[in-house]
Amino acid sequence: MRGIIFDVDGTLLDSMGFWGELGARYLKTKGIRPEENLGKKLFPMTTEEGVRYLKAHYPLEGETEGIVEEIQEMIVNYYSEEVKLKDGVKEVLKKLHEKKIPMTIATSSERDFIEKALERLGVLKYFQKIFTCTEIGKGKDAPDIFLEAARQMDVPAKDTWVAEDGLYAAKTARKAGFHVAGIFDACSKEEEEELRKVSDLYLYTWKEFPEKFLEKEQKKV
Repeated sequence: MRGIIFDVDGTLLDSMGFWGELGARYLKTKGIRPEENLGKKLFPMTTEEGVRYLKAHYPLEGETEGIVEEIQEMIVNYYSEEVKLKDGVKEVLKKLHEKKIPMTIATSSERDFIEKALERLGVLKYFQKIFTCTEIGKGKDAPDIFLEAARQMDVPAKDTWVAEDGLYAAKTARKAGFHVAGIFDACSKEEEEELRKVSDLYLYTWKEFPEKFLEKEQKKV
């Protein structure tokens, strides 16, 4: 292992539950009761698509653009003030840093609020650079973001690990020649079995990382 690329939401940050309840949170600020399973309906949509859905199904006033801005402000506030690291993350990052293993980030989220969250939580200093899908121009169904992150560390894919909670992203990384460290997240529990199969190393929490990872490496020697 000569480098590691970390996803953020659901991997470093315990934030996936927020995304699942974001639409409901917004409606409640307007005194509107949300439907059950609203989060599942909105999850695959962009923010603009989600707002159009809300306007079509709920008595919301204002233009789509204004509602999008209000929701974006909620997101920024959450990452700036509320979101927490997943258990064991800080300890793992410190250990990897002490071993002088370079680390980068590859995220589907936007740079501004990811940086604010990681800075507040005291871990931004461990990463060489943050790469976002928006800036790369492709999502994690393509390997570009992982390849660019590996180039930043000057480490070939075969010696680089990608830490992911998302099955589709883990599959992309594996197909591109990276090793995969899968991390469990309750919001994608239905993908756990498949993620285990794709992963070279699977962790239920980051507290398991040091022992399990070293054990995996010893078996390869």
